Amino acid sequence: MLRASLPSPFILLLTLLAMSGCWSENAAFETTTWADDGTGFAFVEHTFEQRSCCPSAIIGGLPTKNHRFQIFTANLDGSGAKAVSPVFDNATTNELRYMKSAGYILFSRSTSNSGGGFNLRYEKLDLASGSIKTVADYDVNYANNDCVSVNVFPSPDGAVFASVEQPSDCYELSAKLVFRDAFTLATLSSLDLTFTGALIEPQYQRSLDYAWHPDGTFVVWNHTTDDPAYKVTPAGMSTPITPPTCSYPKTSSSIFGPNGEMAAYLGHAVDIYEADPNMAYPCSGTN
Repeated sequence: MLRASLPSPFILLLTLLAMSGCWSENAAFETTTWADDGTGFAFVEHTFEQRSCCPSAIIGGLPTKNHRFQIFTANLDGSGAKAVSPVFDNATTNELRYMKSAGYILFSRSTSNSGGGFNLRYEKLDLASGSIKTVADYDVNYANNDCVSVNVFPSPDGAVFASVEQPSDCYELSAKLVFRDAFTLATLSSLDLTFTGALIEPQYQRSLDYAWHPDGTFVVWNHTTDDPAYKVTPAGMSTPITPPTCSYPKTSSSIFGPNGEMAAYLGHAVDIYEADPNMAYPCSGTN
């Protein structure tokens, strides 16, 4: 007599779980960032759904979906936490600049795009009105090995945005530096930067670094050539200098505090970790 072969209970369970989905809601406080004046924090509540079962968990990490985030501010001890932005659906962020003295937060917002990569934009959140304005945005397509990027940093006093725009060709040794008024977003100046010095290694790609100098100039240099650094005023006047030996923090608001401390918002309080003086702004190698 022939008997039908029945699947094992384990296989049946995995099949049922895969069909049901097994997605659970998760939340985490992330990107705790010091205010420029050291008197408070901004942070993000990141919510998302995560698959908590099924064969994909055996192969690699658990899949996630429906990422959302909202920006909050809090006092130094964690009290007074309040939402200062709407919830941004289908988006993530990994960068905040809490320019408390100037009354705004500059933040990044990343969303998937149809080209197999992502769109990243920098946006300014006015803390008094709640209005949000786009400062810069760009698309990256991983399939094309695209090296295009835009990075925006507020000046230490919050009055100016410096935007470093890099081309898609990873070997093109150039970039554009644009300064904008942080309040009107009007362009103050634009400068094309080229690095024509000898390559340190023949096949090196572009590797730019940059930071705000405490005197109100912005410094840009390339690690893969022997060029001097550009030290540029917001009016577009450039002076060659020896490249700095450090580049972080890049401005007065970062994940590091006035004495180089890091912090983490815990939902009811703030943990402040041991200070590293080398991570205080401005870094010790700034010229």
